[in-house]
Amino acid sequence: MKTSKVVLLFVLLAAAVGGYLFSGDLIGRGTVAAVNKYGPPLTGTQVTLGAAHLSPFTGGGWMKGLFVGNPAGFKTAKAFSVDRVALKVKPLSLFGEVVEVEEVAVVNPEFIFETKLLSSNLGTILANLERSTGTGTPNQPAPAAEGPAKKLIIRHFVLEGAKVTVAVGNTSLTVPLARLELHNVGAAKGGATPAEIAAEILPQVLEMVTQTAVATLGDRAFRDKAVDFGKELGSAAQDLIDQVRGK
Repeated sequence: MKTSKVVLLFVLLAAAVGGYLFSGDLIGRGTVAAVNKYGPPLTGTQVTLGAAHLSPFTGGGWMKGLFVGNPAGFKTAKAFSVDRVALKVKPLSLFGEVVEVEEVAVVNPEFIFETKLLSSNLGTILANLERSTGTGTPNQPAPAAEGPAKKLIIRHFVLEGAKVTVAVGNTSLTVPLARLELHNVGAAKGGATPAEIAAEILPQVLEMVTQTAVATLGDRAFRDKAVDFGKELGSAAQDLIDQVRGK
């Protein structure tokens, strides 16, 4: 009798551990489903995430294959993509109302900056994001989330090893981007929804990418590469440069 109780105890323990481990896959699947569902309405473009996983024991995790497409009317298929995002979460916070993310490391992302008359692909995505979250108009509240949403605080966000390809007509040039670090994203509100987190981080990322791209447009190396630079850009590109620089 005592032996059967011991066996039963081990069976229950094994089931509990197995369920806890399996929950990492459930969290990963939920992350993929959430990004693929809510990403397109936020950016106004195709957004897909390939896979994700988070260990409930260590809090370590990753996301793979993030792709953000271009708005309609632009030639290139994507605006940016990331092969891998590394995550570190405080495990116990997964069971609370606010998930505390110790670090998000976006490694080697690839951006494409494409101009179209007085607009750019990244500028259009940023405008879509501001419109969908209400951040572009201070008097307009952000849309309510469907059901109770987990809130997040990201203590450290880093983007490194990034590069941007500046494309104008048939001419393109790829240049490296500076490292970007942000701290305590969402902390001021005691936790923010994923949409609010995106609305806080993505504009700063796209602004940095845009400033680098605009500087590249005015760089002599790019002008030398584009034999018909003047025909491709004309006054429209100069207007775009002046807009970004705040002139």
